Amino acid sequence: MRKILVGLLICMLGCAEKEVIIPPLEIPTTGRTVLVEDLTGVRCPNCPSGNARLESVQSIYGKNVVVVSVHGEFLTDPLPESEADLRSPSAILLEEFWRPFLGKPSAVIDRKSYDGFFSMVPNPLQDQWQPIIERELQEPHMADLVVDATLDNQGILVSTGIIAIEELQDISIHIFLVENSIVDPQEDVDKLILDYEHNHVLRYIPTPIEGDPIAENIEIGDISNYTMTIDIAELREEWNIENMEIVCFITGEEGGVIQVQTASILQ
Repeated sequence: MRKILVGLLICMLGCAEKEVIIPPLEIPTTGRTVLVEDLTGVRCPNCPSGNARLESVQSIYGKNVVVVSVHGEFLTDPLPESEADLRSPSAILLEEFWRPFLGKPSAVIDRKSYDGFFSMVPNPLQDQWQPIIERELQEPHMADLVVDATLDNQGILVSTGIIAIEELQDISIHIFLVENSIVDPQEDVDKLILDYEHNHVLRYIPTPIEGDPIAENIEIGDISNYTMTIDIAELREEWNIENMEIVCFITGEEGGVIQVQTASILQ
């Protein structure tokens, strides 16, 4: 179980102040990772605060939390000052897949049911994002996922390996292509941020929105491999391949995310 224990004890005796005691950081041993699909947009004034919350969670849990920023149709039209268009047909399809949602930013966490709904927590409830992510990090580690990506003249060759730690049923695989470090304007609550850095921007989904079914059953200890090539024709000229990465995750029989990993694209 992953948790961070930070304590602060100040004891006062008369006017004397004793030493502040900070217990050591407890590092988790689980290999569990969590996917956050962040529904966002450049015309969403509350989205910078949502992004800051997710960055804060990532600063604590590192690569155990993977974020994908989905710029669909709602509040995403480029601003007059914009040089980039962060929308894509894949992002529009994915946003439609998650309708109805109650405004932006909204976070879909591990595609799992939460109080009768998918764990899609909209802007007024951003305080719930971290507790839900932490709850997911405590779920059993059921599979390891290994991902490699290589660019050649044909496109991006993605190779994955699923190693079952527990028996897995009705496994589907999902592959996203995302781009980082896009500096372009973003509306904030009371201002326009001209040099806002957009990260984890969803550019393309080569697999079906619901995932590509690959196995009805994977026994404990078994390895299931999957490869695909993202055609070079699907890579737009305005995308910076050096700032792109692959996000790969697997879902099970109930649709929830079992494991997610990222991979840099080797050239």
